[in-house]
Amino acid sequence: MNRKNTNKIALTLIQGLSILTILILALILSYLVYRGLRSNNLNERQVIDEVNLTLPFDVYSNKYSKVEELDYFTFKKIVEGKIYSLRRVTSVNRDIKLYIDPSLIDYLSNYFLVDESDLLDSSITQFDSTTIADDKTLLNDIKENEGAIVITTANTKLKGLNKVEVSDNVLVVNSKVTELYGNKRIGNLDEEEVEKLLDGQYKSWGELDGPPVDVHLVDSLDKVESVDGAIMVVDATSYQRAVDSQANIDLLKVFHKVSKRNLTWDYLVSQSEDEGKYGGISSIIINTLIMVLLTVLIATPVSVAGAIYLVEYAKKGRVSTIIKTGIDLLAAVPSIIFGLFGLLVFVQFFNFGFSMISGVLTLSLMILPTILRTSEEAIRSVSPALKEASRGLGATKIETIIKIVIPGASRGITTGIILAIGRALGETAALIFTIGSSTSIASNLKSSSRVLAQHIYLIITEGGSIDEAFASALVLIVLVLIINSITKIIMRRK
Repeated sequence: MNRKNTNKIALTLIQGLSILTILILALILSYLVYRGLRSNNLNERQVIDEVNLTLPFDVYSNKYSKVEELDYFTFKKIVEGKIYSLRRVTSVNRDIKLYIDPSLIDYLSNYFLVDESDLLDSSITQFDSTTIADDKTLLNDIKENEGAIVITTANTKLKGLNKVEVSDNVLVVNSKVTELYGNKRIGNLDEEEVEKLLDGQYKSWGELDGPPVDVHLVDSLDKVESVDGAIMVVDATSYQRAVDSQANIDLLKVFHKVSKRNLTWDYLVSQSEDEGKYGGISSIIINTLIMVLLTVLIATPVSVAGAIYLVEYAKKGRVSTIIKTGIDLLAAVPSIIFGLFGLLVFVQFFNFGFSMISGVLTLSLMILPTILRTSEEAIRSVSPALKEASRGLGATKIETIIKIVIPGASRGITTGIILAIGRALGETAALIFTIGSSTSIASNLKSSSRVLAQHIYLIITEGGSIDEAFASALVLIVLVLIINSITKIIMRRK
């Protein structure tokens, strides 16, 4: 094989590996962006995905409650007062406040199978559906109460509120269907299986890993109870009455595919609540920006000064070698070690506590080698002829450094700062031991704080929402790109 062919093969391999690397990075980034923007989940519910449009009442909610649909059983618990917070409905940290038209109380009592006294509780606000649209005081009260749920007569139009869809049809089967068979039991189905089942495409429950019993589509609850393998779609009220009378029937739960926007404007601008479990991330974004700004302001001057000393003043020898070796070792130290150092020195010895300043100083030490090394190489690459020309024109060494060396090395220094910002923004381990975890905006340097990368980690480890973690991750990526772009623009103008 001659040299020409060898070069072609080497070039092809390099190009192939480069393209593969770019594709992998693009795939990872695309996935993060998609998961950050869209949420796709399977939710297990007791009702089928079929909205009841014949109910004599309409339901509205405050737009900030994020309540768009209620199933019968959840709605029943809300009316009974068993669910009193939206945290169990939409993960919004607000107490539920019910508003009911008293003309509907008799119907609602029979619909939910509750005593009328429960619907006349003092905590429930009553109103007249015929005048509510003109009652500005009541409407303002509803709009200001983020946990408001309004039950009004059908076809009542309420501006500024979200109309809530109510699903109350359930899938009822003979109890024989849900019996244990071969260590398996049918307890739930997905939407596609339900559709095929009701279309008659399944002839036996054995096709769904159930008992070898024929599927029978029936039209009454009496037949469901008496016919083995019977199935029927019925309203939840009738099912509840049958269960209360100890009928021999069971309910099949259904997995619903729920796709919705993940990263929303409200999530970006809302304040975090209950240690980050609810609300948005506005305060966390602000803390992140404060942390990055302070870290760069502390680390950059020290790093650039160190690089200037090593290039312009330090003599080659043992001391210079020791310093460079120390910097290289510092760059290789795991971030969790920096965290332990920050805990012992800044948090405990200097008594800064778990605070913004402890986290900033720890990160400053951690990114210092990155900026120093890139700045050193950038300064070293400045043409000696330029320095000599400056000195020849009568400039002092320090003037040459300030007016010739640093401007000439600005691109390399900028690169180091950008790399350092990226590391600081994505850092978690060092901050867990130093910065604290408060989701409030840091009011001073000794305030406990939380930043985005740390927030993502805490969401996952504390069993929070994976969707919120991906939304926060997307914000972090965008934040890195924005800060890097701004840094480049500033350095170019200089």
